[in-house]
Amino acid sequence: MAEFAASIIGIVSAGTKVALVLSQFSADVGSAGHEARMIGGEIRSFCSVLKTLGETIEQIETSPRYAHCSEMIKDMTEDSLQMFTEILNAVDKLKKMTQGREGKDGNFGLVERVQWAVLKKPKLLVLRAAIEAYKTNLTLMLSTLSTAEKATRRASNIDDAAAIAQDRQDRSLLHSLELDREATLIELAQAGRRYEDAKAPERVDVVLPSSPPAYNAVVPDIDREDTALLDSARDEIQAIRSSLPKTTVIDAEALEAKIVRHSRRISQC
Repeated sequence: MAEFAASIIGIVSAGTKVALVLSQFSADVGSAGHEARMIGGEIRSFCSVLKTLGETIEQIETSPRYAHCSEMIKDMTEDSLQMFTEILNAVDKLKKMTQGREGKDGNFGLVERVQWAVLKKPKLLVLRAAIEAYKTNLTLMLSTLSTAEKATRRASNIDDAAAIAQDRQDRSLLHSLELDREATLIELAQAGRRYEDAKAPERVDVVLPSSPPAYNAVVPDIDREDTALLDSARDEIQAIRSSLPKTTVIDAEALEAKIVRHSRRISQC
């Protein structure tokens, strides 16, 4: 139980910092930060659901679904920390792309636009879709637990009209969440295919051969406070990861398969 709670606290703490980094970045670069704003919003929503899970942890411990919930949180902790790290890496590179000679004032130069479209955006969209899929899995799990608990309390009033109406509402909500979950899995699969297409040799050849200083060099005018925030988020993620088994770089197909497996198990609850 303590390890379970610590995992939730760790993800929420790290996710909150990553979302703050994304918010600051999107504010600094204007239109170039659209995806950063979207991903930051997904992370904040994801952390909110996790907080709810932490608040109902005692209920989950006594549930027959605890083993699956514990397994999903373990996988989600490892995957989330890896996703957060990759997001921070992308933000770091995007800062340089938008603050260099060709990317000043939050706009991409020609080379940066090609690099962003081919190399960075597809991967970020996979990460965003994965975070959303995990969130819908968690929401469905929590709603299933809540519905089961309320159904148990209403068992003695099975003929009560209000209880019957509430039961119908709960079942409708679960059905809606199941549809949302299926939609996020489809989006994750599509994002994964786009990412794999972007990695194909014929697509990578589109990138211009020489990168401008804005991409590779350390840019002196990056705000030190922003850099400190990014470094702080990295340090927190590394501290949490050091206590976990060694993880590998995220593979889009493996990540999708893992989330689908958890989704199917939730559906069987």
